[in-house]
Amino acid sequence: MMYSRPTLGSSRLTVLLFIYFLSFAPEVASAPNSLAASACLPAPIRLSVGNCSIVTASQATAIRSWGVTLSIGNVSTLSSSGDDDDQPLCLTPSLVTNSTMLTAPNILCNDAALVAQNLTRGECYSRRGGGVKVDTSGNPVGLQTGSIAGLVAANPGWPTIMDPLPPFSVAVNADLNLPDGRSVTMLNVPVITAGNNHTSSALGMGDNSTLLATAINTGLIGASRSWGYDVGSTSYSKPRAGGLTLGGKDMGAIAGGSGTHVYNMSAYDKVVNKGRVCPLQVQIVGMALVPSNVSSSTASASDDFPLISESQPLSACLEPYDVYARLSLQVLDRLKTKFARLTGHTGAPRRYSPIANPFTEQDPLLRQLLSVYVPEPGLIYPLNNATGSFDAKLVITLAGGQIISIPSHELFNPVRGLAADGSRAIADSWRELAVYQDSAPANAAVLGRSFLSQVYLFVDYDRREFTLSASAGAELTDGGGAAPAPPVALVATAPPSKEGLSTEDRCATGEEGTTSSPGLDTTLGKVVLGINIPVLVLLLAVIAYWAAKRWLKEKKKTQRPSGENEGRDAPEVGERPTMMQNAPAQQPMAVQIPTSGPALDVGRGREGSMAISPLSPIGNLSFPAKPELPETSAKDSPGATTELQAKENVLEADSGRPRFTSDASTAFSN
Repeated sequence: MMYSRPTLGSSRLTVLLFIYFLSFAPEVASAPNSLAASACLPAPIRLSVGNCSIVTASQATAIRSWGVTLSIGNVSTLSSSGDDDDQPLCLTPSLVTNSTMLTAPNILCNDAALVAQNLTRGECYSRRGGGVKVDTSGNPVGLQTGSIAGLVAANPGWPTIMDPLPPFSVAVNADLNLPDGRSVTMLNVPVITAGNNHTSSALGMGDNSTLLATAINTGLIGASRSWGYDVGSTSYSKPRAGGLTLGGKDMGAIAGGSGTHVYNMSAYDKVVNKGRVCPLQVQIVGMALVPSNVSSSTASASDDFPLISESQPLSACLEPYDVYARLSLQVLDRLKTKFARLTGHTGAPRRYSPIANPFTEQDPLLRQLLSVYVPEPGLIYPLNNATGSFDAKLVITLAGGQIISIPSHELFNPVRGLAADGSRAIADSWRELAVYQDSAPANAAVLGRSFLSQVYLFVDYDRREFTLSASAGAELTDGGGAAPAPPVALVATAPPSKEGLSTEDRCATGEEGTTSSPGLDTTLGKVVLGINIPVLVLLLAVIAYWAAKRWLKEKKKTQRPSGENEGRDAPEVGERPTMMQNAPAQQPMAVQIPTSGPALDVGRGREGSMAISPLSPIGNLSFPAKPELPETSAKDSPGATTELQAKENVLEADSGRPRFTSDASTAFSN
């Protein structure tokens, strides 16, 4: 019997289906170092970033800081479940250093240092974010001693920060324990035992980061020196957690539909202004402080009193270790003038000094301010009708055309700091503009976390470039009220040597590992792997079923009575229409970051007054959002905030170790 094979309804349907799939190929191919490169690469590592609460046996109250909560232990004794040798600490990502640097609070917070800086032990320990112990002879306690040889060469910018003190005095070999139970063995990790130009321990993310190199060498991430950073927000009213991704990026943290701007790291010298090391730099060609209802796209051009203009651009470092921007003296003076114009408040900002003694101050407002220790003070103004009317945004235009706006809730907040016991506190009769109170040293301008809160930063050292994209978290928050963090969608980055290879070639050359979930960006080409393949598989399965059914029907119609086929050609064995089989595609997994209920930090003000502080941050600590202020008497509030009660969105990082938690919602830092 001769018969014609079914053609799946028509060859035209097959062609259309094929075209449907191929229509997405250019989008996938156009991103070789993101989605298309994810196959056979180890999944990136994501570390939660936000408020840290660390409990130690030596401290009566928890250490409150900001950054990534990890623990460190001796290489020979660290276990995945934690033991007595583990030392919890909070590390702040920094681009100044390549080495991860740990503080030694028992040395930095000794009696002499406390007197010199007018700090309590609780304030000092929270400022330092925990750390490692060093004995009086300079030897680490519970950790193997490392070597300081070569550390200056590895961290060329550190001597400038430590001057005139020796840059390094002790180092350790230790395991840096990750929240998922794995650890990174770090050799010759510097321990900071002196100086005051730093706050918490630093997670070194410079262009020769030892953390990235070690993670690559041990196979924890792929062979790409790349990382992505959603810094979260330290806004008092709208705090949110962030995340640091090693070996890739978090596509869920990037706002869909917004442009991504690429910056070339080879276009400038990374050492600027008398030894400041600055691997990530941008050129500011416009800066304007304008009312919130003014269009950001025209703010710089239409403002009659711009802070920075295209005719006088200002180069700036990106530095996540700093909370506030550091501006040149000229720009800082213009900012103060523009603030006065917008609010009608003509008084100069109050310069904060922790050396001032709140016990001797007669003005109750100043007593309140001085009763809170502020590690990184901005431009501080008293709260009155004029300053309380502030509703403006800082619009920054970068060379290349990218415009980033820092909204009012990120720019102007109550003054936050530390109470005497190290808990978070607030001086609610004062407000703080998110720019550091002093001009940038040697005019080396810096854009810190208040700027980075509005963008997603992705750095690829192998390709010598970094990108700034609009932050999905910032867009959700700006839409009204505090919003949950966007879903996590990690994407691994292929090294340049694998960029042009097929998946098979990449796998054959050793880049084997877990394929990470594709991003959740709403751009069609970027979601093709996460959404269109499952749809395509379903369509193919339906078509295959329909084709088989039609083939059986066709066969029945063309069959003749018995004997009629004698002498006719019979089909060869196995000559049947082939069913199209497809393995089920894996759906991308969206990991929702949970939030907990309200939490209150209760402590004592530096002067002994009760400080109940919600979470919203700055510097190394954070504080409460949306406080509700109950009525209080003058007797109750001579010192640091006594009337604050507020919601605190808390993210508990599941580290598997009960000894410390990371309640990331917002923060406070350096």
